Amino acid sequence: MGAWPVYCDWLREQLPSNRQPIYVGRKPAASPATGSHHIHAEELRALLDAALRPA
Repeated sequence: MGAWPVYCDWLREQLPSNRQPIYVGRKPAASPATGSHHIHAEELRALLDAALRPA
């Protein structure tokens, strides 16, 4: 999750009260990458779909 917990608090202060940030990213893991290009591409596609979904 990296910097998300700190950044999320800051972002909540910047957004209007009717908008709340949500975390869209990989689940916490010991490794920063999957080690498989195919799995990485699937995760990236799912992450971008979730992040760019209209609110």
